[in-house]
Amino acid sequence: MAKSELKVYRNKLIAKLRQLEASQRRDALKEGSAASGAVADSADLAVLYASLDLNYSLTEKESWLVRKIKQALERIDSGSYGYCQECGEKIARARLEALPWADLCRSCQEKLEAEEQQREAEEMANLLL
Repeated sequence: MAKSELKVYRNKLIAKLRQLEASQRRDALKEGSAASGAVADSADLAVLYASLDLNYSLTEKESWLVRKIKQALERIDSGSYGYCQECGEKIARARLEALPWADLCRSCQEKLEAEEQQREAEEMANLLL
């Protein structure tokens, strides 16, 4: 991949990283102000806990994405960006445009997702036995 293309992807990744970090800071501030506010009754407390659970879930997903972006930036630095970490084939440009942090080609990603679904189905079946 040309240096100019890598620079474009690096800029996209850095912009997304900054956006996520700003979002995480805002969420932390909101949680702090919500937790420090007075809770009038059990209904208010339930709403507060539900809100904190949702924020935690979003923060988990954002943290995952932050890690993926940082890994993509490392791959740019190492020269392995744009290549599937599983099979070594080039990742399609359209995929990188949509998901610049992608580390698997479409085929390997689909295989991984199918394996995860199979594992989840087996776990569910074991719970029902």
